[in-house]
Amino acid sequence: MVTPANGQEDFPATANEYIAAVETLAVQSIESVKSASVLRDAFWDYSVENGKVIEQVVLEYAKDQAYNRDDFSFAPTDPKAHVRYFNNYDERQFSATLRRDDIRAITANKGQTVEDTAAAVLDTMTQAESNYYFNKERDCLLNENVPDFSTTLGGVPTNMKGVLYTLRRMYKAIRYNNKLGTGMTDVVSSAPESEIRIAISDDLLNLIDVVELASLFNMSKEELFGKIVSIPSEDITDDTKKYTVIVYDRHAMGRSTRIREVTTDESGKGRFINYYLTVSRALFYSPLFKALRIDCSAAAKAAKSELITAAD
Repeated sequence: MVTPANGQEDFPATANEYIAAVETLAVQSIESVKSASVLRDAFWDYSVENGKVIEQVVLEYAKDQAYNRDDFSFAPTDPKAHVRYFNNYDERQFSATLRRDDIRAITANKGQTVEDTAAAVLDTMTQAESNYYFNKERDCLLNENVPDFSTTLGGVPTNMKGVLYTLRRMYKAIRYNNKLGTGMTDVVSSAPESEIRIAISDDLLNLIDVVELASLFNMSKEELFGKIVSIPSEDITDDTKKYTVIVYDRHAMGRSTRIREVTTDESGKGRFINYYLTVSRALFYSPLFKALRIDCSAAAKAAKSELITAAD
């Protein structure tokens, strides 16, 4: 059973395709291999060596009660747990063929070694991997399942001053104790400031006075840029998607890498080597952690109309 992109509450018991056993929980660790994705910092990483399923568990705060010094009850007050499972792995393979005889022919006496050219050929696989998963990561970040802050705000911002006001409110809603931003009904939670991110398209970011925004957040411009996830958006044609801003706890956006390995097939007869980069990676949004989105397209259109007019 494969979980949806926002996970599920029941454990996905799956009989392995080739081994008659139920797949076990994956061990959680931090991925050591870094890709070139510009959205690298936007996700919380899990590196999986054994098993396949990611389990997230969030415990509610302990409940307060009136103090009674005459109360001798030993009834347990176990914390309430909320659980989410993920195993929506996307498996892809990127390949490149290395022909050393041809490389020697084109690099001889030109100042570049065979190894330099070979490395460039093999790098095409990692570049393809980065490009493929960038698009997947961007789609995950702009997930429509993230709670819409316009319900709390009472609407959407109509100008850039309204965007600044809204971003400050969203940031505080994620930072402090309240019931906003998760899929857990009536559960109060907060997010550590170090893990809060603001995902915003580069197009919308160009319209914002970053110095003023940093001042509203009581941060330096450098501190603010450490929290901003700038999303390349020139190729996004849907304005609602293009100008959606997500403020979130980084734990809400997960990236699990189960396989990332290079294998080879060598042809002695043909004197070439085929290289294969195989990647099995899951991207998911977890409603156990705080995240809020808002559509800023109306404000962006208003701001652009003041800067740009249609050519005659």
